[in-house]
Amino acid sequence: MIDFMPKSQRRQRSTLAEVARAAGVSVATASRALSSESRPLRAGTAARAEKVRQLAQKLGYSPDLRARSLRGGQSNSIGVVYSEVHPMMDETSYAPMFRAFGQVLEAAGYNLMFVHVPRAAGVQPASMLHAVDAAVYYHRITEGQVDAARLVEGPSILVNCEAKLPYPRVIPDDVAGATDLTRHLLELGHRRIVYLNKGRPGADFVHYSAALRRDVIRGAMNDAGLGASYDVWEADIEAPFDEITTRYMNLPVAERPTAIVVNYSLIAISLLNEFLRRGVKVPEELSIATFDDHDLVSHAMVPLTTVAVPMAEMGRTAAGLILGLLQKPRQRVSKEMVLPERLIVRQSTGPVSAATVALSARGRK
Repeated sequence: MIDFMPKSQRRQRSTLAEVARAAGVSVATASRALSSESRPLRAGTAARAEKVRQLAQKLGYSPDLRARSLRGGQSNSIGVVYSEVHPMMDETSYAPMFRAFGQVLEAAGYNLMFVHVPRAAGVQPASMLHAVDAAVYYHRITEGQVDAARLVEGPSILVNCEAKLPYPRVIPDDVAGATDLTRHLLELGHRRIVYLNKGRPGADFVHYSAALRRDVIRGAMNDAGLGASYDVWEADIEAPFDEITTRYMNLPVAERPTAIVVNYSLIAISLLNEFLRRGVKVPEELSIATFDDHDLVSHAMVPLTTVAVPMAEMGRTAAGLILGLLQKPRQRVSKEMVLPERLIVRQSTGPVSAATVALSARGRK
């Protein structure tokens, strides 16, 4: 390997042992001397310590702060525990959360350590969890993570996931968000609403928000006396979007849903494009709404109405929570910190047309 460092600076790689040898003291004495600047010393000891410090500076020695922190029982690292094939920080919804989370922790002198844990219990968990000061679990809690949680000696929290571990949890208010969206559609005159859940059939995991939102919308429709006109369409994540549009087009006009709520924003954009390609007017014939205010949602061909999930705020709140627990491990904190969601109304939702209302009325006769 080529060393581009000037010869005058190459001694910066000096070790503590080299400093000790140059000063004629033991490594332990050199270590104590270099860490004793804030402690009062006897005259002889102080003189020896000053000699060691001067030689250390001359030789370009700098202490290994990471090793020192580990010896002191602190690594200044927060473990972000995951069991997926990748940590999902590049996923559209999680990017702002991790960005905000990391910014707050970095400002406080901490760094993130992403730690992969096997999904199944009983498999050797990641030993790196011994080295973190605290742990954060998000999106999904696997049996392997439950098993590995015992390795973390510091505080732990949950973010945007189910409460499968007995730690404080930071979550968005999915109940209020789905309720507000349903009321918005009802106020626009929609009476036939479909909830589209595009996922993997038989998958071992579906994020808890998918079922929660589905059931909240059903409850709001029931409260409005419209439970019979609420439907849930399950679709394979790999299936082409024209299967969904074809299902819609094959229904008699008087029985077609007038609004579709899509659980995931990028799927909503693709579905919108397919409906427009098939000649379905949005929102004149069909309103489409979704969750998560990804940047692309507002720039879709028809900007989408959405329930904005406070991902960045969850990141900042989670970071503040974990820092507080590190400073005062025994402090009492809320079991759940629920952050409000926000309905953003855009052009993809509109009132049901008079023609649609008339067709529906004739269809009921």
